[in-house]
Amino acid sequence: MAMIPTIQRQQSLPSTTGVAPPPVVPGQNFGGKSLSNAFAQLGDISEKLYLAETASQVGNATTTAQIKLAALKRELDGGDPATAVGTYEARAEAIREEAARGLNPKAAEEFDKKYRILSTAGQIHNSSTVTKKRYSELKGALITNLNALAKSAAENPNALVSAEDLIDKALKTNVITGLEANKLLLKFKGGLDTAAATQLLFLDPHKLKKLLKDSKNLSNLDPVERAKFGERAEVRITKLNNAGKTAARKVERKFLSFASDYISAVRTGADVSPEISARLSDENIRKIISDPDEAKVIIAKVRNAETDGRDIALITGASLKDQ
Repeated sequence: MAMIPTIQRQQSLPSTTGVAPPPVVPGQNFGGKSLSNAFAQLGDISEKLYLAETASQVGNATTTAQIKLAALKRELDGGDPATAVGTYEARAEAIREEAARGLNPKAAEEFDKKYRILSTAGQIHNSSTVTKKRYSELKGALITNLNALAKSAAENPNALVSAEDLIDKALKTNVITGLEANKLLLKFKGGLDTAAATQLLFLDPHKLKKLLKDSKNLSNLDPVERAKFGERAEVRITKLNNAGKTAARKVERKFLSFASDYISAVRTGADVSPEISARLSDENIRKIISDPDEAKVIIAKVRNAETDGRDIALITGASLKDQ
């Protein structure tokens, strides 16, 4: 049988001609890109503007709050400590609300953070000021009470005990420090000794002079004050002595005048009462006449006059009998 001839291929046919195809160039939409960039730039500018406005609003609100808080602090510093704390809290909240009015949300959030710091600092200052002022008032009251006790010490034997109790309570409640307590107690004791020394200076300067010679007496007087009291006691004693001498001389002069009249009367034989004669006894004359020699002379004159008077009386009596 005859066979149909076929074509036999040893290799496959090439799929290409061997020449590279031309490159594919995609289409470009330049108009769309420009518009996108423009919107991005506008968004960036808007964000920056918002942040700038936020910063400005926060700055303005913070400055306003600082000014008003400072004014509030000055006002409350001079007010009543009992109500200052509550007043500060209410007024500070009103200042915050007023300063935050009209802020955008971000500015309001940032301002609140800053204001909490400002308000807390102000509250701490206010509380500290109130505390110091109240303690100052309590300390002033303590000193006033101590002064009142010192003035009444002469009539109040328990003044020192009361003062120690007041000082101890003030120390335990932190109104005063330990050093202040010691100073106040020493000052009070010194005041008691000063009052006692002053009283003795006028009532009994001799006793004061004697007490000051022993350092155990009036021991709370400082050395300078102690020396001054000693000097004042000497001056006081001198004045009293001079005044006493002057008064005594007046009494003596009056007594001498009386004695002279007595001598003149009894010398003539006049009758005098026993009471008058008793005033011119030797003992009484020595008591009133400070100079012993002068007293002896007066005694002699009185006794001589009395003798003369008795002699005259005897003579007169004998003469009457003869008649």
